[in-house]
Amino acid sequence: ASPIPKAKPLKNTKEAEFTAEIVNEFVDKAIEVLSKSNVNKKRIAEGKQAANAILLRDASLGLPDVEPIEKKFGIRFCFVTEMPVERGIAKLLKMREIKFESAKKGIERYKELAKIVNKNTRDCDFVYVHIKGPDEPGHAGDPKKKRDILKAIDDGFFSKLKLDDIRICVTCDHATPCVLKAHSSDPVPVIIGKVRNGDNLLFDENIDSNGSLGIFNGNELISKILHADEAIK
Repeated sequence: ASPIPKAKPLKNTKEAEFTAEIVNEFVDKAIEVLSKSNVNKKRIAEGKQAANAILLRDASLGLPDVEPIEKKFGIRFCFVTEMPVERGIAKLLKMREIKFESAKKGIERYKELAKIVNKNTRDCDFVYVHIKGPDEPGHAGDPKKKRDILKAIDDGFFSKLKLDDIRICVTCDHATPCVLKAHSSDPVPVIIGKVRNGDNLLFDENIDSNGSLGIFNGNELISKILHADEAIK
């Protein structure tokens, strides 16, 4: 028997019953496949926990009707991300994808990422780059590893960007405090500005809390980036 409670239709309709049936079928099939997985057999032999199920969440009735981001702001948007959720959102907004594949890890991988971003800044007015790295040690409650990953991103990615005449924004989509090992609703730091290669800047939550931007909603971010010079003046 499945250790996961069965999905039940919330409404007495054929559509709701069909959705619940499909969810239950998928969950049961996933448990069956994972129970025979060679990867799991290896993990168990190494004394590790097996991945024994897949949980579903955040189902939707369809794609939302949103205005293409280039139409809204009148400039060319590109994106680079390794995560499917961010890729899906970017594609929904009709951003242009910059393909990035690298077998390298750590700082060398971030250097490759910087190289491909530098290559595309002439063709794109706005390049969105999503880096997953620091989130995972946050969930693991490992502040030292989180620090090391942030340093690798700084040394491998940011230090290799060609920043002359480029306005840069550094922020995150949520906080993942190591003490919680989970996402939190804390405000996240944001820095926006023009930087020249070689400039030495310090950026952290303490400095950011006293900055000129104040606290604002996430849907205001792109406008603030595009009009940063006016805000500074």
